[in-house]
Amino acid sequence: MGKFETEDELEIVYKKLENFNYEFETLVDRIYVEKIEVNKESVIEYEYLLK
Repeated sequence: MGKFETEDELEIVYKKLENFNYEFETLVDRIYVEKIEVNKESVIEYEYLLK
């Protein structure tokens, strides 16, 4: 869903998507843990490969 500056922004998206009823699938092969720096730069802290 992305990053939102405020909880209000997230609530607006929830409202816009409340009638969203499409299904989709995806295959995930890894998980990234990211840290957002003070300057809003994203730094990957950890990458976990799934088996």
